[in-house]
Amino acid sequence: MRPLVTSCSHGLLACVLAAGGGRASAVPGVQSRDRPDPSSIAVASDGRRFVISEVIVGYTSPQDLGALQASLERLGFAICGEIPRLQALKLRVPTAAEETAAALLRALPGVRYAELDAVGAGGGVPDDTYFPRQYHLDNTGQSGGTRGADIEALAAWSIQTGDPSVVLAVLDTGIDFFHPEFIGRTRQGYDFVNEDADPTADHPHGVWVTGLAAASTHNAFGVAGVDRACTILPVKVLNQSNGGTTFDLAQGLDFCAAFPAHVVNLSLINYPESDLLKDAVQAARDAGCILVACAGNGGIGDAERSWPGASPKTISIGATDDDDARAGFSGTGKTLDFVAPGVDCVTVEDDHRDDFDLFTGCSAATPVASGITCLLKARFPKLTHRGAHALLRAGAEDQVGKASEDLPGWDEYHGYGRLNAARSLDALGLEGAPKRPGEGDLVRLTTHGGQPGGAVVLFIVEVDGAPVWIALDLSTFDADGLHSAGGTVPPGLTGVEFGLRSFGFALSGSVRASNLETIAVQ
Repeated sequence: MRPLVTSCSHGLLACVLAAGGGRASAVPGVQSRDRPDPSSIAVASDGRRFVISEVIVGYTSPQDLGALQASLERLGFAICGEIPRLQALKLRVPTAAEETAAALLRALPGVRYAELDAVGAGGGVPDDTYFPRQYHLDNTGQSGGTRGADIEALAAWSIQTGDPSVVLAVLDTGIDFFHPEFIGRTRQGYDFVNEDADPTADHPHGVWVTGLAAASTHNAFGVAGVDRACTILPVKVLNQSNGGTTFDLAQGLDFCAAFPAHVVNLSLINYPESDLLKDAVQAARDAGCILVACAGNGGIGDAERSWPGASPKTISIGATDDDDARAGFSGTGKTLDFVAPGVDCVTVEDDHRDDFDLFTGCSAATPVASGITCLLKARFPKLTHRGAHALLRAGAEDQVGKASEDLPGWDEYHGYGRLNAARSLDALGLEGAPKRPGEGDLVRLTTHGGQPGGAVVLFIVEVDGAPVWIALDLSTFDADGLHSAGGTVPPGLTGVEFGLRSFGFALSGSVRASNLETIAVQ
């Protein structure tokens, strides 16, 4: 092994850098304990985290290694690790020039590939100081509540932890750009209250909200957010008294549409219905924004009164506690879509201490839902507002609350149920190999067993990453407990994949459909 070269001030790479190639500087990424020195981690142009000053090279054969070593020496790169059986070398290159170095190396004879030394992390429970108290993520009964009354975050994170390409806009009081939970994760945003480009929070509401949705995770500090990797776009529409105007809110939504943001969190209440707000909501939807809004804190009927959550163009979120009971303040009504934990949720401290704040309200439940939606967007990049609603519905847990309120299917107290991130992320999963029917094919479902009751079984269809439904009514059975129902694949859905989900309907035995293998439904 040749000695480590710690300085590279000469050769071809130096000439390229002098001409302006490479990154301007190393950007600290989300700190992780998978390395002894977190400051050695940077973020690449594609959002991946990697080890500063390192590039990995694969060479074609041992016979080519000598010539390659000579080329590396001319470039001023040092070999600092090797896996001979895999014909791979780890190289030391100048800091802030890793991507440029990789590009140069790919052009050398005898090089199969050249890539950054990317960073991962071990699975398991996050090391954030107060994660064990965050019942909304993983309810073990730690706060005296019901075990499992949570969004099943640990299972969800085994599927998806988020992606920097997903932009979460938080329309609120602003953000603390220098908070340890947000550093390296934010875009500039805008302040529509003071009409300037500095949306720094002057009330902690926005900091608390952003923390629940997107606090950095596995950084041995504070708390865990639902989505640890999304990019945060702070848009200040509330003032230092936590109040705002319809015009400022409309400006904020217009900003999100133009940016554009992928997911928009609206932990806002008590705006009146207005033509301007309707136009702003519609424009954001037309621009591809997924709008997640608070159902209101006024209790019975408030989901229908409190805008913007009362708009049918938003996904309206009510609040539950650590027993899955609806919070007494949680808005109810015909426009309610889902509920999520929103009572005494542990979120970021609004200063920089390794501590936490307790946050209660539909304003707390909403960012939990927004964080889940960001995870869905990371997994299905073409996901639309309608598709997000479909996946949230597919994963929601029904009849977990008070029996007189949480009725089978949709109800005005819990909507379609309490959100479950893991189930929504896996909603397109199938037991067994999926078949791919084409446009116009008849899809017929036959069941044996189960309990009739007017419910509907839905096929969830993935089309370019966005789910749509074909509804099959299974409300009746014949004397033998058999029932068949069919639907035709709509135009334009050639080559889709089908997944099966049941809502408020117990099926047993086997389920068979044409174009699908027999699968079991629990």
